[in-house]
Amino acid sequence: VYVGGQFSNARPAGAAPGTNLVPRSNILAYNLTTGELINSFNPVVNNRVSDMAVSPDGTKLYAVGTFTQVNGETRNRIAVFDLPSGQLSTTLIPNINGVTQSVAATNSTVYVGGYFSAVNGTSRARIAAVNVANNRVLPFRPLVDNGQVQSLTVNPEGTKLVLSGRFTSVGSVSEPGYGMAMVDAVSGTSLPFPANSQVRNAGPSAGILSVTSDGTNIYGTGWHYGAGGNIEGSFAARWSDGGLVWIEDCHGDTYDIAAAGSLVYS
Repeated sequence: VYVGGQFSNARPAGAAPGTNLVPRSNILAYNLTTGELINSFNPVVNNRVSDMAVSPDGTKLYAVGTFTQVNGETRNRIAVFDLPSGQLSTTLIPNINGVTQSVAATNSTVYVGGYFSAVNGTSRARIAAVNVANNRVLPFRPLVDNGQVQSLTVNPEGTKLVLSGRFTSVGSVSEPGYGMAMVDAVSGTSLPFPANSQVRNAGPSAGILSVTSDGTNIYGTGWHYGAGGNIEGSFAARWSDGGLVWIEDCHGDTYDIAAAGSLVYS
């Protein structure tokens, strides 16, 4: 299990706060069965890690955030680690010029979202895609009009991508495009997403903070304070046609969701 955030230490379960501390710089890995830290994975990341993704083939770990260095090497808001070694990649080094909040990956492409304006010196506003083989920015370019892209998820076939956040339109269209959109994973062209007619959170006081997938459905969570939104709980929509499956209402902001077998945890 890989963990990212903003922290300087880890401690074993059951240890009192401040005791048995093991230094870790905003990222760590532990064994899922035993809970023990993996000592061979100990990168030094100089600022927050906001999101991570592993490529489907298990050969790459992508970490994004506000950091600018890893192990003393320049890594502007994205770092790539080779797996299973956990070593920092010296061949795949994308460069992002602003806050990077979210990442998703296929075996050939890494997608990033946030509040930036360029990747590898190429103009890209808030969302971009990079070719894993040659580090080049791809033509993929959804036009996110305003607000931050806070979460990304890609379907198993690598043909569709859902982005979510606080933006109010994509390509000057707000339905779909208000807080979330589904796009072609190659061209970036908007696809039908009927769920966005019922799940509508965006702007300065609302958003769709997270999206994830179990391969069949997309799951997401919302928050709002006053105007701008209508969902504080979680929802499910189909990859196949973008239609809404269910809404779980909640009186309180919902920040994240994870699918596991027949359950989702929020």
